[in-house]
Order: sequence, then structure tokens, then C-alpha cells
Amino acid sequence: MTEDFKKSLKFVFKWENVYNKKGEVIATNDPDDPGGVTKYGIDQRSNPGVDVANLTEQQAAELYWKEWLDCRAGELPFPLSMAYFDGVVNTGPSQGTKFLQRAVGAKDDGVLGPKTLASAKDACEKRGVESVARAVCSARDRFYIYLVEQKPKFSKFKTGWLRRVSDLSKEVSKK
Repeated sequence: MTEDFKKSLKFVFKWENVYNKKGEVIATNDPDDPGGVTKYGIDQRSNPGVDVANLTEQQAAELYWKEWLDCRAGELPFPLSMAYFDGVVNTGPSQGTKFLQRAVGAKDDGVLGPKTLASAKDACEKRGVESVARAVCSARDRFYIYLVEQKPKFSKFKTGWLRRVSDLSKEVSKK
């Protein structure tokens, strides 16, 4: 596991973990969350072969490492990789990739291929990696606002989503 991944995972856990009174991470099952039982941000719907309710932090980290590799986040410079990966975690690989594609002016087909990677590299060279990472955050903000307009049942998540993205935007500006 790379240092960029570890920094990104720390951010994900900051926003995904729910704790009991003893300070232990617990599983949740919000009826309005289509993912079902969730722990460490790992949801049952996306991981049907995983015992999410009893997931350990190490197991969650291993699942996220696989996702980091699968979505090719490590091929992006840090902190853009963090902004991209957090979007993938929060909305899924296709939508997370669309945020990146919109931020770099690539066709938003939800697939991180050579054209998107080239557009990301070019955008980072021209605008700076932190600027591109913040543009990913802006694309996420617009998506969450649109999502809540289209599906009002998600309005209870809106403030948390926007706070998370605001925090991420500040985090990627530090690098």
C-alpha cells in the first residue's frame, strides 16, 4: 500500500466511520441508503460476498486497496488521486470517474482510460494538480445538489455530502 493510498484512506475513514460510545467503529443500516449494511464505508450491496457487519479495519483497508488499484487512482498525481478516489468510494467507480472527466474536460463516459489519463496529465500541467483536484470537488458538489433535486429522499444526506467535499477541497489545497 502506497503513502498516497494511506493518506486517501485516512480521509475516507474520517468521513465513513461511525462510532459507538466506546469509540469502536460500528455497522449501520440506514433505510434510505441503498447500500444496506455499511461499515468503514464498505456496503453490503456492493460487496455481497463480504460479512460487512463484522468487517475489521484491516479487511476494509484491503478492500479499499483493491478498489484503489481497480480504479487506477494511483496513476494520478497526489492529491488528485485522493479527490478521485474519495469520489469513487462515495458514489461508485463510474460516477467517480465522471467527476474527474468533467474536471479535466474529457468525455464523461465513466471509464478511466488512456484519453482520460492524458487529459488529467495535461490539465495538471496547465492548471496545477491542486486546482484540478478542487475541480473534481466542484463536480461532486454539483452532482449532489442535482441528485437531491431529482431524489428528495436523499436530502437528509446533502449537508454531510457537501461538508465532506468541502473538507476534501481544503485537504487537497494543502498539498
